[in-house]
Amino acid sequence: MKKTLIIFSAILWILIFQCLCFGQDESGEARQAARKLEQCRTLMEQLGPKITALGDNSLADMYASSSRLCRESEQALDKGNAKEANTLAIQAYNLLRRISKQLSGGADSEKIIAALERTDEVIDRISDELGDNASVEANAFIESAREIQRSAYEAFDRSDVRPAAQMTRSARKKAQQAYALDGGGNSTEMISRRINRVRIGLEEMETNKETAEQAQKLLNQAENALENDDLQKAETLLDEVSALIANLSTDVSDAPSREDVSRAIEMTDELIESLEPSTDAAKSLIQSARELQADAKNNFDSGKLVDALDKTRAAKSLTEQAE
Repeated sequence: MKKTLIIFSAILWILIFQCLCFGQDESGEARQAARKLEQCRTLMEQLGPKITALGDNSLADMYASSSRLCRESEQALDKGNAKEANTLAIQAYNLLRRISKQLSGGADSEKIIAALERTDEVIDRISDELGDNASVEANAFIESAREIQRSAYEAFDRSDVRPAAQMTRSARKKAQQAYALDGGGNSTEMISRRINRVRIGLEEMETNKETAEQAQKLLNQAENALENDDLQKAETLLDEVSALIANLSTDVSDAPSREDVSRAIEMTDELIESLEPSTDAAKSLIQSARELQADAKNNFDSGKLVDALDKTRAAKSLTEQAE
């Protein structure tokens, strides 16, 4: 009963938080803290009932700690201490993600949650870099990225790790489109930073020698292209490395049959065509679903059945979010 009261108290804090702190002037770390607190609120709403149903004292204690950190973050933000608020919000968020990871389980969970967190960083970084000067079109891409990312987290929390992986990559792509649209594009500095991030990610992954050598070769080619000012080629090569790493994180031994994948694609098509979205958010989700579905069909035609199935499932999940 005590644990249940703690969880209900945390949910009450959520309602109070919604009425506070967003009306004040936000910039830099204050904006980041507010966004992170909003992500915490969403997670707490999703995780609270699950923890109550399980009756797991360890998870309940973690949930209570995250609730306390959120309250302290909100108080710091309300006092104008954005740096402290952001630090506390990140601690709360990381704790909630640990809870989600334990509830989801599975060997792929840690890899998928890492990909989700990387996408959060990309979206927040690009949003902050564009700032208040972002065009209407770029803001639309950013908002679409956030919508898809929320759907990715929801899929992950349902243990649908493959659709979650596809959706978070789609969200990251949307954010990168916003950056390119407002002049960020394939700058030398941006590609150089991306090469470093990919290299670090590759070093942290456990993979076989052949795959590691293939990825390293592509990465070296990207560096050479950058040195020769061929930015487009460098970006293309980096996309190939990222795809290779992504495939490793969702690799499975049992490949689906062509019949199963074909039927899954048909069902997603039917679902997409049956909807007439009325809100901008729903329209954005459907557009992203159509893009994923087109990729799924291309993968199917190329014989990449696992990729095709992953993408059509992700498209289906996005479409369901738009209903």
